[in-house]
This record gives sequence, C-alpha cells and structure tokens, in this order.
Amino acid sequence: MKLNKLGLKEIIKKEVEAILANEKIEESFDIDPAAFLDEMMNEAEGKGCAESEGGPGCIKKQDDQWVIMNNKKGGVWRKCDSEAHCEEILDAFHASKG
Repeated sequence: MKLNKLGLKEIIKKEVEAILANEKIEESFDIDPAAFLDEMMNEAEGKGCAESEGGPGCIKKQDDQWVIMNNKKGGVWRKCDSEAHCEEILDAFHASKG
C-alpha cells in the first residue's frame, strides 16, 4: 500500500497526540496538548501551497472563514470575507510585486 501525504500527516498527528497525552509531558511543559498540536498543524499548513498542482492553492476555508495561507512560512497570511475577496487580495499583492 502506497501512502500519500495526507495519510502520512494523519499517522504523524496520531503519534504526536499519543506523546502529548503523557501526563509528564503536560506537567513538565505546562501546555494544553490539544491546543499545542493544533497550533503545530496550522503552522505547517500552507507551506508551498502556491506550487501545489491541481489543488485549491493558498486560498482555503477554515472553520467558516476564508483565508489565504502563507506560502513560505505556513499558517494564515490574511483573513477574507469570501473566496472572491481572497482572490482580489492575492491579485493586488501579485500586481504590487510587478
């Protein structure tokens, strides 16, 4: 069975969840494991989105909010009112770079 990126991410996420569920980790670092994992996953999401082929690119809908992902660092670059608004923001950004 060949594993795709999404499948690999899910395996890694489950392993990290298991590690963070350890009470000693939570006590040692004084963190909320679920919030920490969500933050990590969101930071990584978006990296390289401009190069993705056949995908939605850097514009995504997250929790009923349209956003533009940061292509270089990951995470959210800008929040938008709609998908069209995101496209306008990206068009203006690219036009300014000339």
